[in-house]
Amino acid sequence: MSDRETILARLQELARFEEDGSPVISLYLDTLWDSAAKREAVRLFVKDKLRQVVALHGKDHPWHDSLAADAERIRRRVEELVSPVGAPPGRGLAIFASHARGLWLEIPAPRPFENQLVVRTVPHVFQLARLVDDYQTAILCQVDSRSARILEFVFGGLAGEEKIDHPDVPGRHHQGGWSQMRYQRHVDWHREKHVREVADVFVRLADGDPMARLFLSGPPEPLAFLKSALPKRILERQPTELGLELGAEIPEVMRAVLAGIEEKEREEEARHVRETLEEALAGGLAAAGPAEVAAAANHGAVSLLLVLDGARVEGWRCPSCSWLGTGEPPAACPACGGEGTQACDLVERLVEKVLASGGDLDVIHESEALAEAGGVAAKLRFRA
Repeated sequence: MSDRETILARLQELARFEEDGSPVISLYLDTLWDSAAKREAVRLFVKDKLRQVVALHGKDHPWHDSLAADAERIRRRVEELVSPVGAPPGRGLAIFASHARGLWLEIPAPRPFENQLVVRTVPHVFQLARLVDDYQTAILCQVDSRSARILEFVFGGLAGEEKIDHPDVPGRHHQGGWSQMRYQRHVDWHREKHVREVADVFVRLADGDPMARLFLSGPPEPLAFLKSALPKRILERQPTELGLELGAEIPEVMRAVLAGIEEKEREEEARHVRETLEEALAGGLAAAGPAEVAAAANHGAVSLLLVLDGARVEGWRCPSCSWLGTGEPPAACPACGGEGTQACDLVERLVEKVLASGGDLDVIHESEALAEAGGVAAKLRFRA
């Protein structure tokens, strides 16, 4: 199971948590520490937030004992991590804790989270959901007539490298006649053999990560050989060609790969938004705007939720039946009649509800059309 699949499984598990009145502490940390000052800043952040949580829920509060136990366990764990000998398991770390519910879950991440601590009756999963949506892997194959290197990237960081060298591949010479023709066939055979070996390694890695963005680079002739040796299933993933020298330094390669990933991501985001809004306009299997999307999510109809990055929508949620709505909280829930509906950030609650029903999330970084629609849209399984 890949890191993304592991994190996704944990995310879906957390999103399905039902409210039983017990509190859950959700803690997100940036653990990319390169100085003692950053470690100390995180320690103080956690210590201060936990102090506020315990103070807010005093000894007479029904949540006090559970929260106090969780706060102490989290404090000790963070003290271990920020100590001079501590070693956080990733660049980011999410901790979900509820003493009352027997929950303690640590999820290391390959990139930093924004430092955040939230107390609610269900886990706060938005940052984790965004991580899964943004999780990008890439494989780059750089080839020339005698050598190759294949690089694997996760979130733009180098995750693996394989090198293939065939220094014995003969070069060209300039004799004429039949001798030259036979020699040229000999050269071509060796070069094609080399490139086919490179293609085999590249295909093996690409098949092992079907979600990875694929990139190729090299001089025209070996690059053409390489593309001709790739199976249809790999070519259908539309590998992007980059103008990189085989000896390019890793930082230069990473910048080129990241630029390629971002370009492809923006193209796909624009297509998703366009298709979804056109389908919604035509009355098909799509919804646009907070009210329509909330209505679809309430019935488990959302297959893909599109959220504009940074969007916040005022809404409400019924703690009894988890029904969502826009605007001010009503006196009674229109779905179950329960009282005590609560104001919420509707976007965050939509993310949780959609994930709990098996839907997916796509965070859209820029889109005027989606902004005009209220910051949210959705592709639907069925019309609610």
